[in-house]
Amino acid sequence: MAADIVGAEDAGFFIHAGQYASHPDGEHLSCLAGCSPLFYPEYIMQQNATMPTAPSTPASELFPFADVFPRTSPLELMLLEHTVIKAAATLCEDYRSDQWRCRKISDKIAYAVPTRADTYTVNVDITHFEGEVSADTFGLIVTLTVLGYLTALMKQDEVAERFCDLREYALQHPQTQSIRAALGLKGA
Repeated sequence: MAADIVGAEDAGFFIHAGQYASHPDGEHLSCLAGCSPLFYPEYIMQQNATMPTAPSTPASELFPFADVFPRTSPLELMLLEHTVIKAAATLCEDYRSDQWRCRKISDKIAYAVPTRADTYTVNVDITHFEGEVSADTFGLIVTLTVLGYLTALMKQDEVAERFCDLREYALQHPQTQSIRAALGLKGA
C-alpha cells in the first residue's frame, strides 16, 4: 500500500490516500495539538531508494541574461529578468510572457531577444513612435531601455559603458531608424 510519511515531534506518521495521518500504533496526527508537520514523499525516508533527478539545464538557459548583465548574482539576474519583461510589456501592449535568449555580439555587447514572435508592435508615448519591428530589434530596444534606466539609477561606470557600447551597436543596426525613433537616439 502506498503512503507518504509525515514527521512530527520525532514520531513517524503515515498518510494514506483519503485518510488521516496516523502512527503505526493508531494515533492520529490531529491528536498532536500545535504540531507543524513536514510532509515527505515515502521514498525520501528510504535509505537505498533512487532519488528522482531533474535533467540538467545549461546555464545559458537558466540565466539567459547573464551575458547582458555580467557579474551579477542569480538573484540579481532574476530581478533583472523581471525588469526586462516589465519593460517589454510597457513598450508592446500585446506582449505576453516570452522566452528570451541572449544575443552576444562581443565581450562588451550583448542584448536579450524574445523568441515567441518574429515581430512586435512597439508603442512609445514619449517619442510618439508606433511601429512593427523584428524580434531582434525589439530585444535591442528593450535592453537599451533597461540599461538606460539602470545607468541613471545606479550610476556605475560598467553599466554606463555597456549602455554606450550597445547604443553604438544600435546606431549601426539594419533597423536603426526604428530604434532611433523609438528611443529618441541621436548620433552619427
